[in-house]
Amino acid sequence: MTTPEHVSPATSVGVREAWLYTWGGLVLYALVLYGLAVTVTVARTDQPGPWLWGLLLTYTVAFLGLTLFCRSLKAGLWSRTTATSQLAALLIPAVGTSVLSWRDPDWVIAGQIPWFIACSTWAFAAHRKATWPLILLGAFGAAVGVGVGIGLNPGSGQYMLDHVLPVMTATWFVTSLTPLMVWLTVWWWGVILKLESARKTQADLAVARERLRFASDLHDIQGHHLQVIALKAELAQRLLDRDLEASRTQLQDVRSEAQTALQETRALVQGLRQVSLEQELANAAEVLTSAGITSTHHVDGSPSSSTVRHTL
Repeated sequence: MTTPEHVSPATSVGVREAWLYTWGGLVLYALVLYGLAVTVTVARTDQPGPWLWGLLLTYTVAFLGLTLFCRSLKAGLWSRTTATSQLAALLIPAVGTSVLSWRDPDWVIAGQIPWFIACSTWAFAAHRKATWPLILLGAFGAAVGVGVGIGLNPGSGQYMLDHVLPVMTATWFVTSLTPLMVWLTVWWWGVILKLESARKTQADLAVARERLRFASDLHDIQGHHLQVIALKAELAQRLLDRDLEASRTQLQDVRSEAQTALQETRALVQGLRQVSLEQELANAAEVLTSAGITSTHHVDGSPSSSTVRHTL
């Protein structure tokens, strides 16, 4: 699903607020997972050192990269609008946390979270056919990261077995909830984009109907009067040599018809020709509603004279 070309995702205050809510929801979810990863890492470290501070710094950079990348989802699901710089900011720090987590077996599981979140988010910004391959890439990369971490730390395998329940719980939580969370959030934003597109289309149709009404009235006025003027002018020309008085009468009728057409055209432009106050209020309410503005109107009574009603 992509954004319609004629719709800007920030065309109104409501849409901008909805996007901030969507973007904020993704960032907040990632912040919770990153916070859990950092908390686990720090809590299981007996002696903080340069490696720990480096890992925490990489976590921070990875989170900022994810925050930047989420802005590319503003165009909707599978929009393929991601810039190379955004993708690099998303993936490189995530790989960094995975590699640095190999330093300590207590860091390995938490260190794979940024990589899986990055792939799950990228999956819904890339081509639709790449969604599941990217999610599987995230899971496979995280599994490889855990395997390498175990291999580089003798005895860590037994540590994993001793903590199999929390490890499996954390793994299930992240791998199942993260893609679902990203998909639902961006899907909801896509629905808002479609509604905004429909609202703009409705507003355009309301304006088009108003223009069509004006054009129809103008055609009725000009078409009728110009036809009469043409016929009377031709008749006056034919009578010019045979009956000068009759020709003069026809020319006076032409002048009168032209003045009438001019008056009615001016009245139409001013919105006074055969348009009552109730009709104008209804037209205004329709245009405002199409523009997303709620309005109400009430008329206390109406003049009995049609001329007065049209003048109002």
